[in-house]
Amino acid sequence: FQGAFVGYYTCCCGDTWSSEIGVLSPTDPILITTLKRCRRGTNGGVSLWGLLASIVAGTAVGLTYYLAATLSRGPFTAKPAVVWLCCLAGFFGSLLDSLLGATLQFSGVDEETKKISNKPGPGIKKISGLTFLNNDAVNAVSAIVTAALTGLAYMYI
Repeated sequence: FQGAFVGYYTCCCGDTWSSEIGVLSPTDPILITTLKRCRRGTNGGVSLWGLLASIVAGTAVGLTYYLAATLSRGPFTAKPAVVWLCCLAGFFGSLLDSLLGATLQFSGVDEETKKISNKPGPGIKKISGLTFLNNDAVNAVSAIVTAALTGLAYMYI
């Protein structure tokens, strides 16, 4: 369960860092499903800065886990390879979240204010996604899948 535990937090951290740092990118993001430029804030939009941030976030979680497991006197141990695994898991989790966000989560633009909206309604023009899955559900699915896959990979490092 150690791998799943660290995979869950790596995905969450990778997604958060990629979102927060990605919006600072000097160029508009690319929609992961079409590889065309999209508005900042569009679900499924990725940028180089955001993707690099997800890698750094995964690495930070991996390093923290490795150091905590190594320095503690508890029952948990960790191999140095966990840092690389978490690096990949942060990147994968961020990409998975973007893919699910672009395909399943509603994203639209308010035609009056020109701001991105995550809820359909009057004056909201659909950009991508469907109306039945919100951001919390996308985050949960991404984190669970990444945790499961990281848990499996952890058994082999």
